[in-house]
Amino acid sequence: MLAASLFFVAIVMLALGVTLEGSLAFARVSARHAAEHYAELGLPAARTALVDAVASQIANHAPQLEAPPPLAPAAACGDGVSSCPFTIAASFSFAGFTGGDGPANVSATELQTHPAIAEGRLAATIAETVRSAAGVPLATRTEFVTLRTFSIPPYAQVDGITDAAGARDVPFEADAGGCDPTAPASCDSGNGASPSTPAPAGLMNPADTRIHALSKCVDGGNGACAGQIYAGADPPDIAAQTPWFNANAEGSKPYAISAAVANVGALLDDARSVAQTSGNGATLLISSSGTSFTASVYPFRPTSGADLGLAAVRTIRGTVHVTPAAIFIDSSGTTASDASWTPAAGALDSEPRCAADLQLTFSDGLTAQTHAVPCSRAQLQ
Repeated sequence: MLAASLFFVAIVMLALGVTLEGSLAFARVSARHAAEHYAELGLPAARTALVDAVASQIANHAPQLEAPPPLAPAAACGDGVSSCPFTIAASFSFAGFTGGDGPANVSATELQTHPAIAEGRLAATIAETVRSAAGVPLATRTEFVTLRTFSIPPYAQVDGITDAAGARDVPFEADAGGCDPTAPASCDSGNGASPSTPAPAGLMNPADTRIHALSKCVDGGNGACAGQIYAGADPPDIAAQTPWFNANAEGSKPYAISAAVANVGALLDDARSVAQTSGNGATLLISSSGTSFTASVYPFRPTSGADLGLAAVRTIRGTVHVTPAAIFIDSSGTTASDASWTPAAGALDSEPRCAADLQLTFSDGLTAQTHAVPCSRAQLQ
């Protein structure tokens, strides 16, 4: 009787242990998902801090623009949350500017060179990290930002934003909308005037969003202005294109691959945690088009009797091509895979055997990396 009682207690304790482990596993997945959400929400504030810092330096005639100091860790949850489990911090770096050093790899179109405006471009990088209350990093986001700069208010404004995980091949980096950068003359196609006879402001092409210089005619009431108070004062020697070096554009593609590898690796870790507790393992499904991928974790393997209608626990996306695959993970973390299975295909007659490690190739069209997922453990190597 005592032996039976002890056996029963042991079983109960084992069940409690499994339940606790399951709760912790899902908590880890949920925490990472929430941290990514807060990293996304924190970027606008970091962007504002960057613009304000650059504008302040220009307004105060700084001899050389410097990247602003990092933003100290602060509660990520915003106002109204009394106890926030996450902190968010951001750091900034500059990656090039018009007139700077480096081999030109992008072009600014028709910068306003009037001395009173002195328009320029500045490339910057924002790196955000969300941590737990214990200081453990949970999510990171890196964003490339291109600023327009001026010698007059507002001194700086955001001109272009790109997620650093994105693959970017744009030869003209973040420039004025409405102007076709491959045909700069189109920017003034609707003004109906030659450069020697500037058109009145009211006749400028409304699709042209460049900065324009205007001169104001003051005739003291003698009629010399002929009713045209403002006239264009754009310098006649504005260059159609101003080449400059932007390190963000230079390094965006390699970063896209490394970011995708890191994100898929983290998703495999989450899938392994889900597999331990769902009662039927987990499936990591990767689908890919020519230039992007989607990866989702489902709390089941497609075995007979499984509820294939359950929603994905977590989904990520990226802008590189990844080898399509369905990776089936059992509660012990071992894997099997199928190249074509999707939930629409229904349950498998039998789960595939893992005869060799799965090879996942990450490609941006120029370079590629291949990483293995071993049969013995759902982990990207």
